[in-house]
Amino acid sequence: MSTASELPASLASPREAHNSWAASYDEQPNPVVALQERTLRPLLPDPAGKTVLDLGCGTGRTLRLWEQSHPSRLLGLDFSRPMLEQAHRTSRSLVEADCCELPFANGSVDLVSCCLTLGYVAELNSLVRELARVLTPDGLVFISELHPATTERFGWQRGFSTVSGKLSIQSSAISIDEVLRTFLQAGFEPEILLEPTFAEPERQIFDSAGRTSDFERFREFPAIYILRLRRSGNCAITTASRQLTLSSARVALGPSAAVKASIAVEQDHFVCIGIESEAQPIDLSGYMLLPGLINAHDHLEFGLFPRLGRGSYRNSREWAEDIHLPSESPLAEHLQVAKWVRLWWGGIRNLISGVTTVCHHNPYDENIFNDDFPVRVVQDFSWAHSPHFDRDLVRKHCNTGKDQPFVVHLAEGIDSSSAAEVFALDRDGALDSRTVIVHGCGLEEEGFSLLEQRGASLVWCPSSNHFLFGQTVAVQQIQSLPHVALGSDSPLTAAGDLLDELRFAHQLGANVEALYEFVTVRPSGVLRLKKGEGSINPPGIADLIAVRDRGVTPAEALPFLSYRNIELVMVGGRIRLISDDLKHRCPSQLTDNLETLVIDDQTRWIDAPVGELLRLSREALGPVITMCGRTLTQ
Repeated sequence: MSTASELPASLASPREAHNSWAASYDEQPNPVVALQERTLRPLLPDPAGKTVLDLGCGTGRTLRLWEQSHPSRLLGLDFSRPMLEQAHRTSRSLVEADCCELPFANGSVDLVSCCLTLGYVAELNSLVRELARVLTPDGLVFISELHPATTERFGWQRGFSTVSGKLSIQSSAISIDEVLRTFLQAGFEPEILLEPTFAEPERQIFDSAGRTSDFERFREFPAIYILRLRRSGNCAITTASRQLTLSSARVALGPSAAVKASIAVEQDHFVCIGIESEAQPIDLSGYMLLPGLINAHDHLEFGLFPRLGRGSYRNSREWAEDIHLPSESPLAEHLQVAKWVRLWWGGIRNLISGVTTVCHHNPYDENIFNDDFPVRVVQDFSWAHSPHFDRDLVRKHCNTGKDQPFVVHLAEGIDSSSAAEVFALDRDGALDSRTVIVHGCGLEEEGFSLLEQRGASLVWCPSSNHFLFGQTVAVQQIQSLPHVALGSDSPLTAAGDLLDELRFAHQLGANVEALYEFVTVRPSGVLRLKKGEGSINPPGIADLIAVRDRGVTPAEALPFLSYRNIELVMVGGRIRLISDDLKHRCPSQLTDNLETLVIDDQTRWIDAPVGELLRLSREALGPVITMCGRTLTQ
């Protein structure tokens, strides 16, 4: 990227330039490419079983993004043979051709990416017609391009450095409106339009090139735009049935990417991001929107219970025997609280910490866990307590559906018997890709190796482990596992709620990007959730939380949050929690049904029968009700 003052006397044609650029393309750090990859990565759908085509694939950078998710077929197309020769290191399904004359059959491609290529296309209409022809019904197109307004403002010109100086490339800057209009006319519907700016990750590239002043000059303006369009379907760019639009917030796309954009929500799902809407907006300026968090392990009926036990146990059986005194305080009075009340408090404990989906490791109560319950409770899974306490474990695993997780406490201890449990489970045929092991403290190197060989998952509850055993699975080991999620466990052993667990894990040295994934996309995969939980991505389920925007990345924000910072929780498009400040910004009909809950000195309006829950709890526990050490009043 060159500015107007750096332009040479002549411009090279796109084909000539890319032929010359191929050998050094991947060696030259490029802030535009870095920004594009950082923003695009979390938007890409699961390509499993699909055919993916990358137009203008160059040396294969975007192909590598797709390749990580294992599409059924991955194709790359470019007009530069030297570029394709470099890309052969990534993929063998490469085609030398022009984007406006695609050598593919009608309806043969499911997903198309076209990254930093549109500016070299001679005829936009021809390209769009070809995309409409080769895409399957409901197929997706991802366009990323230099932002035309910023390009014009600063006189940006595409180019690269050579031994003899800078070489600039002939290109065009097509307005976003024209691009949208052309795709609309061809039967496409826009789902996402993002206009990201350079941020701290790109600053390093500018600094290394001695162009820090350029970074400061450009950072307030969108450097690129990313457009996602659907060939057909129900994206609904019309606005008649939209319930609400959340505007002016910074939207988290992934651990390191957040973009200021509006979000349209219809009924229970996200409709689109960054597309203009006629619906009355809720102004969320000054806030960052994060995906609703997923708590991969809890026992909801213990939400009000205090921590019990003395620690220094060798395994969970010793702890259970030590604290199982149901006729003595504090268990006796807590067990007098009706179970449905205790379950509701468990849901509220999750809600106030930004959790929208929780895996309850106990029987699913359909009379309680209905649409009125404050958070979504995972239903489609099978479970056993543990090898020691559940003699029917193997049968339960055998009866687990092929696409269901099977959740079990395992290796919850630090003695040899705990370490041996995983091998016994494997001998019984109950360790496979469906198996989700909770805790795993006793696993040793061979046990972890077996876990990975079988494709099983692990739920990590580090504060609970430390309280019981004085240690947990090593952070380095946790971060090396492909299928891992974070769970809060219950207050009987945990430090608090899921946010407290995040903070504890961070203090142990866990990477912030990994932690972000442990409570969003990773548990969504581990628990095989199917509604798009764990991300803000149309047309997924509309689960999100709002926190004050401190200008950091989503991953950097998350480990430093507490219940005090959660000011909005939306579950399936329904406001379940809101702060006083945001309540004043919302239409009254969206919050009329909420009741106040004061947690210590923090007031929240929540979608729960707070008054009744407090009254019934006080009958057994006395006038002071606490949860995770925090006083609850109304």
